[in-house]
Parts: sequence; structure tokens; C-alpha cells
Amino acid sequence: LSQVSNLLELEKKISPILRSDEITKIQIAAERLKLETEKRGIKVIDFFHPLYPGLLKEIDKPPILLFCKGNIDLLQNELVSVVGTRKPTPIANLATSLLPEMLAKSSNLGIVSGVATGIDRAAMLAALDANIPTIGVMGTGMEKEYPYQNKDLYSLLKNSPNGLLITEMRIGEVIGKWSFPRRNRIISGMAKLLILMEAPLK
Repeated sequence: LSQVSNLLELEKKISPILRSDEITKIQIAAERLKLETEKRGIKVIDFFHPLYPGLLKEIDKPPILLFCKGNIDLLQNELVSVVGTRKPTPIANLATSLLPEMLAKSSNLGIVSGVATGIDRAAMLAALDANIPTIGVMGTGMEKEYPYQNKDLYSLLKNSPNGLLITEMRIGEVIGKWSFPRRNRIISGMAKLLILMEAPLK
């Protein structure tokens, strides 16, 4: 959106059948989306923005837009993806709470995870408590802070200098079961290493 001409060039390559009037409609809609989003205090990072994560560009079907709340400079940090079950055992919870500080001491890495209960929550709270860069990827639009029991975590991610929330979902966009696998590809795509702390066999 900050470089609409580049986005339009990309659109021309992807859909050469678009007429000039259709391209104009896309441009107008893109600018309207940008203005409406920024009014809510949400920053928009497009595929061509200098802060767009380089690794994320390498995945299949990378998001064209990232909607962000928090410290967008964290998008340039080296990250480790940390994921796992929503119902961890006590030993997995303990290991997860120790992981962020161990990662930071050995290689100055931040973490990226979903904003789910269980492992995701434990990893991000521990990272924020240790002042380690922490990025939470949502499977909804920025207005839907799901799950609701993580309201405190959402607040920390938005307001901490070491926190950032991101999503590719527009405000008001309909979500479904498919939304969360889409989110997961972003979590894994932002890091060279993914750590699965604990999960059911399937």
C-alpha cells in the first residue's frame, strides 16, 4: 500500500487480463483500506516495504500485506518459531518458560508464535518477561483478539517495546478453520528454526 505502483505492477504480472479501469478500482480500494486501517492505529507493511521479513518472501503464497500493532522494527529480528499444544503437561510448560532466555543467551534470537493458549502463551510471556523480541501471529483480523483469555497477552504484545502483533487478515474479514493453517505458514515462514515443544501424536 505504501508503494501502490509496485503492487499494481505485481497485479499486472499475476493477472494480465485486468483492464485499466479495474486496476484503478484496485488502487482506490487499496488507498481506502490503508486509511481506514491506519485510523485504528494499525500499521500496514506491504510485500515491498523494507521491513517486510525476507524469509517470509520465500514461502509459497506469502502474504501481500501484514497488519501490525506494536514495534514493527522487530520484523527484522532473527527469530525462532515456537509452537505446541494448547494443553501442555507441567514439564512442557516449564521447558517452554525457560526456552526464550536460553535462546537469547546463546544467539540473541527473538521468538514468533501464535497467540493461542498453552505453549504459545507460555513462550511469549516468558520472552516478554525476559525483554526478548516477541512476535505474535494472529489467525483473525486485528479487532478480534482470540482466544479471549489471552487479553493480557495481547495487551503486552501491543504495548511492550519488545512486542508485536501481526496478521494478514483485514479488519472484518470472515474467519474459519482455514484461517489458522494460513496463520501457521506465517509463523513457520518467519524463522529458519521451528521448535515444537509438545503436541499430540496426530
